[in-house]
Amino acid sequence: MSESPSPFAFDGITLESIDNLLNILPSGVNPALQQICGNTDHPIEYIIATMPFLDEKTPIEPLSVLKAGIEAMDN
Repeated sequence: MSESPSPFAFDGITLESIDNLLNILPSGVNPALQQICGNTDHPIEYIIATMPFLDEKTPIEPLSVLKAGIEAMDN
């Protein structure tokens, strides 16, 4: 029998799955950005860090999100 994955903890809230974790985000977060960042070790932090560096004209794809993450680290 396989063990169930460990629950996520964020800001004192324990969540059982990544879907529950992403549901606590404010509305207006691009679903493609949620999907890309949801595959990282720290999806909420990655979304929060990259959003200021992604404008409406930037395609939400893995490479542009990675570039935004690098830019966020430099600031």
